[in-house]
Amino acid sequence: MKKLDALYQWLAKAAAPEADQILGAALALADGAYAARLASVLLDRRGEAAWIALVANFPRVPVELRPRLLAEPELLRAAAAAVLATGSPNGRRAALTLLELHPSPQLAEHLADLLRDPDESLRTAAAALLRRYALHVLEPGKPAGDPDTARLFRGHVTRALAEALRTFDAHGRPEVLEAALWFARELGETLWTALAEPRSQRGRCAAQHLRTWNSPRLAAFLLLGLARPEWRTTVRPLLEGWSGRTELVALLRNTELLEDPQVRRGLRHLRTPAWFSANVGAPALLPPDVRGALPLWVRNLGFTDAERLHYLTQWQTSALPDVHRAAVYALASLPGAGALRVLVDVAGRRCPMSRFARWFVAGARTLAQARRPTAAPPVAEEAV
Repeated sequence: MKKLDALYQWLAKAAAPEADQILGAALALADGAYAARLASVLLDRRGEAAWIALVANFPRVPVELRPRLLAEPELLRAAAAAVLATGSPNGRRAALTLLELHPSPQLAEHLADLLRDPDESLRTAAAALLRRYALHVLEPGKPAGDPDTARLFRGHVTRALAEALRTFDAHGRPEVLEAALWFARELGETLWTALAEPRSQRGRCAAQHLRTWNSPRLAAFLLLGLARPEWRTTVRPLLEGWSGRTELVALLRNTELLEDPQVRRGLRHLRTPAWFSANVGAPALLPPDVRGALPLWVRNLGFTDAERLHYLTQWQTSALPDVHRAAVYALASLPGAGALRVLVDVAGRRCPMSRFARWFVAGARTLAQARRPTAAPPVAEEAV
């Protein structure tokens, strides 16, 4: 035993990286107290090669020692990236186990590379984990941290999904194609070009699975698809089938898409969507960051002008300043005498938008007066 202790001490102090490799090879075969001692020695060495050995053998690292491994996030990410890129199949599997228990969206691109691994079980695990990371960065308030960190993580996942989309026909994992649809705004034309490729299975796979994948996470994809004639008949039934408040909120969070004229034209095909009419009677129940967009949607959905006037008339009396303000602005863009009569009423009340309404009504009356034909002067009788 003394000789064994001496060997451990020598390996613990050896400067050569080969010592980490020896310890890692031993850890791959050890159990119980031996695994704990080997892992402890590697943790004491605190080098990248040591962390690579620990990540590649993560299931053998005792639970009580794992906080020390996780306490060095930069070392941990570098080691996980190295194992995923060049490690043995067992090492890559161990790294995936670690990344499942302790998510690191910064490594999402490495998961996309694993989708072409010769080992089918690794491809399956990588696809599931990439989808999970996509869910993670889409969840409100996640990942924890400042907005810059959230954007950074989302960028890593978006790039990973772009790569997974590019290589789809090589790996055929539908779960990563589903996740790519959630990022339709970020992927932009990359997504639509990939789905339109006639020699690829991507477009056919997406169309076949769309009903199964139906969820509010598809809001941006469905809105953008509605603007494309080749996808309109596929996505329209899903949008017409939505009716919940969660689905309405998901759509309202994509209000920026209405800046695209094609999207606005696509919305005209939705005449009386249940997700709108069933949930807009009480704007106060909607999140404050989206409820002010309701009037803009009324202006662009396929309602008649009478239906638009009905909704906007209700909302212009709202005690919610954002809803009140947006409704009055929308009324000012609505044609017809009905909207002007409502604005006359707003102008006569004490409310946040009364000054704007007075200005608008005065301008409308001046314009109407200017458009009236001027009476022709009387024709002088000819002198007899």
